[in-house]
Amino acid sequence: MSKAWICANNYGTTEVVFADTKRRAKSYLRCTESFEDYMCNDIYPERAQVLDYLGHNDGYIMDWHKDDDRIALVKHIYSGCLPDSNDECESCCAKEWCSKYK
Repeated sequence: MSKAWICANNYGTTEVVFADTKRRAKSYLRCTESFEDYMCNDIYPERAQVLDYLGHNDGYIMDWHKDDDRIALVKHIYSGCLPDSNDECESCCAKEWCSKYK
C-alpha cells in the first residue's frame, strides 16, 4: 500500500503524493509543473501518515480542485483553504473544517 508524503520545494510549494518510498515520491513529483525544474535533492518529502487512510495508488498526486482531496487536505494538513484559492467560502466543499470560514 502506498504512503502519503507531503513534499516541498525551495519556494514553499507543497504537494501531497502517494508512494512506497521517499525516493519514489520525489520521482513522481518531478513530472508535475510545480516540481519539474527541481532536482531530487531540492524536493523535501515528509510523511503525512494522517492521509494514509485514503489508500490512493502509487503515484497519485492530490488535487486541490477535487472535492474529496480538498476536504482531506483542509481537515488533516492545512487549518484552512490555501491563500491562492479563488473559491467563495460559501460554496467551498471544505468550509466545515476550514478555520477561515466563519
